[in-house]
Amino acid sequence: MRRFLLAIAVVAGLALGLPGGTASAAPLGGGSTFTICFTVFINPPGITVLRCFTIQVPALEAGIGPGDCPQCGLAVVLGYDPAELKNQPTIVDEFGQGYGLLGQAAISVDGSGAKLHQSAVNEFIAAARTLGSTKLSAREVGYVDPATGKFDPEPSPWRQQAATELTKAISLLQSNILKPNAQTLAAATADLDASYKTLAENASVTG
Repeated sequence: MRRFLLAIAVVAGLALGLPGGTASAAPLGGGSTFTICFTVFINPPGITVLRCFTIQVPALEAGIGPGDCPQCGLAVVLGYDPAELKNQPTIVDEFGQGYGLLGQAAISVDGSGAKLHQSAVNEFIAAARTLGSTKLSAREVGYVDPATGKFDPEPSPWRQQAATELTKAISLLQSNILKPNAQTLAAATADLDASYKTLAENASVTG
C-alpha cells in the first residue's frame, strides 16, 4: 500500500530545498543523474518529509523505480536510536552532499576526483559527528515519485545493501571520531564507496 509523505523533490536535476536548508550538490557535466531521498522528521510542526538529492553516475539507461515509474528515486527511511529529531535535517543534508560529491568524483575527468572524494568523505564525517552517540539504521527502503511524494516500500537486495553500507560506514566514522584509527577510517571510506557503487551500478536497472 502506498503511503504519502510530504516530498522535497528533485526532478530532472533541479533541486528544491527545505526552507533554510542546504541545496543538493549541483550536477556537473558528464554522466547521468538519479534521485536519492531520506526521511526527515521536523518538529514543529511534527511532520515527516522526504529530502531528496541529485546524484551523478557515469551512465544511466533507465530509472531506478518500477516499470511504471522510471523517474522514481530511491528512498531510505532512517531510524535513530535514541530518537534524534533536532538535527535530522542537518544530518540528511550532509548525506546528500556526500553522495553528490562521490558522484562528481566518479565522473571527474579533470584530475579533481581525489579532492572531490575527500570532500565527500568529510561530509559523511560531519554527519557522524552531528549524530554523536546516536545509532543510525535504515528501517525501510523503496522508491518515491518526486512528482507526488508517494513512497512505496521495495526491499530489493541492492537497495537494502546500499543503505546498509551507508549506516555501517557512519557507525565506523562515529567510532573513529572517538578513537582515531587509520584502519577504521579506511574501512568506513570503503563502505561509503561500496554504497555509491551499489547505487551507480543499479541505477540503470528498472525495478
